[in-house]
Amino acid sequence: MENLIMWIWMMNLWMMWSNEFGSARRQISSTRRPGQAEKEQAEIEQAEKEHVEKEKAEREQAVEKEHDEREQAEKEQADKEQAEKEQAEKEQAEKEQAEKEQAEKEHAEKKEHAEKEKAEKELAEKELTEKKELAEKELAEKELAEKELTEKKEQAEKEQAEKKDQAEEQAEMELAEDEQAEKEQGDKTRITYERKTRKRNVEVQGEEVAGEAQENKRVKIIGKKGKGSTVVVRSPIMTRQKKEQKKD
Repeated sequence: MENLIMWIWMMNLWMMWSNEFGSARRQISSTRRPGQAEKEQAEIEQAEKEHVEKEKAEREQAVEKEHDEREQAEKEQADKEQAEKEQAEKEQAEKEQAEKEQAEKEHAEKKEHAEKEKAEKELAEKELTEKKELAEKELAEKELAEKELTEKKEQAEKEQAEKKDQAEEQAEMELAEDEQAEKEQGDKTRITYERKTRKRNVEVQGEEVAGEAQENKRVKIIGKKGKGSTVVVRSPIMTRQKKEQKKD
């Protein structure tokens, strides 16, 4: 396509120069002298040839330059596109790598967070279990202490009741003993009183009998078995004197 354009351009240029040189030849032919026409014709043809070659060379050079520039532009465009592609691929790769690293980081953070939550949950459950066990232990110790205290209290109350019962029994025994002693003392006093009374009565009776009997008179008393014994009946004064002598 480029060669066709170049060929058309050269043909147009050739026709333009041909017209110009044709006009020049016609002007020269009208004014030339004999023998000079061939020389001028040759010079014109040579000039046309040189001009055409020069134009051709310039055109080829321009085309080549344009081609080189186009190739350079295409190369630069290709390089640019390649660079942009590589840059885009690099950026895409970096983006994907960053996204991958971010995803891995988030995954690691989530995993770490999950492990942390799990550890905190296990620790909380452990602490709750320990607190529960401690509470149960304290409750058991409290119940045991209350039980022991209740048992000690019951034992103390039992001992106190036993002591009270013993004290009451002892008091009752002492009271009974005192009452018995008082009773015995009363009986003894009564007996003593009765004895004294009987003795007094006997003495009174003895004095009365003594007034009737003779002093130192023997009286025969008949016992239950028929045996007899002799007693001496003394006067009360003599009896008291006899007792006082015995005491001395």
